[in-house]
Amino acid sequence: RGPLMRDSLIGETQAVELPPLGELHWNADFRTRVPRRVTPELAELVGYFMGDGSLHAKGLRFCVASTDPDVVDRLRTLASELFGLDAHVAEKQGYSEVSLHSVPLVLWWEACGFAKLPPSADHSGKGWHGHIPDAILHTNDEGVYAAFVRGLFEADGSTANGYVSWSTVSENFSRDVQSLLLAIGFVTTRKVDDASSNWGPHERYVLRLLN
Repeated sequence: RGPLMRDSLIGETQAVELPPLGELHWNADFRTRVPRRVTPELAELVGYFMGDGSLHAKGLRFCVASTDPDVVDRLRTLASELFGLDAHVAEKQGYSEVSLHSVPLVLWWEACGFAKLPPSADHSGKGWHGHIPDAILHTNDEGVYAAFVRGLFEADGSTANGYVSWSTVSENFSRDVQSLLLAIGFVTTRKVDDASSNWGPHERYVLRLLN
């Protein structure tokens, strides 16, 4: 891992091609379409997924706080523009569940490397780990990087005393996001908080934006 450098994007942006949607004739899903290149809009949705999304056999799910109806609208718009899908919204206790129902989309999402990573052997939490997919990194594109971070912070970020922060239980993800932020000009501090939940004690790695 090289040294962290502010505004350190070097070289030209790259058009990262994505696989086509698989042909699942038995599924009879003729609505779903997918972008063939990584775009800021796709990166934003992937970022939100890494913060508060999950992959299921029949589709993608995103959780949105009940206080953020504008985020639900944004996810609806992205689902329509990127995939031609109408998002299904279900009101839960304290949050909204936004679902994209499409088996081909699930398989495509995994093929692109957008699924979360499985927990390690000593993992004590309930979920899988977020990460920055290679397809996002390889664009070398400030707009794509910023969109990914925007989605991530929209899903999992918080503000306190005028500072914006974001936390994760994955140290590697924390370091990678810190490097990505620094590359596009945002300096952060990083600390480790001890936290506990219904799934036992664990550490949370917190990034706080200084500007």
